[in-house]
Amino acid sequence: MTELLLYSADRVEHIKNIIQPALKDNITVICDRFIDSTLVYQGFGRQVDIEHIKIINSIVSLNLKPDLTFLLDLDPKTGLNRVFDDLKKGVRSNDQMRFENEKIEFHQIIREGYLNLANSEPERIKIIDAKMDIDSVTEQILHHLTKRIKIK
Repeated sequence: MTELLLYSADRVEHIKNIIQPALKDNITVICDRFIDSTLVYQGFGRQVDIEHIKIINSIVSLNLKPDLTFLLDLDPKTGLNRVFDDLKKGVRSNDQMRFENEKIEFHQIIREGYLNLANSEPERIKIIDAKMDIDSVTEQILHHLTKRIKIK
């Protein structure tokens, strides 16, 4: 619960100081994590009551919800191998590894949580196969973005 509330406090500051002013100026906002992450990590991963998280997310997000979300899907073992390769290369530091140091079962639960969420909102959440090379991943993201922009 403490972890949930700390992330929520950080999120409300981010929304009020960065996201809302940008949206007010008609600027597109791109985030690498938002309320879905809280739902999945603290709800599925840490077993905090999902309904409580939804209420807190609604309050702190001021009912903002992304128009489009990309889920870069990768099996946990491959993902963790990539992270630990980054650590060896100096791209990441040990103090950025709190979640990564969890057991593989935790990461499998997180992946299942994200896939569950994506399947419940397929119009908003687009699953991208992150096993592909970076150019193919980029192409898939641009494909979905282009479709979305044409719709609007």
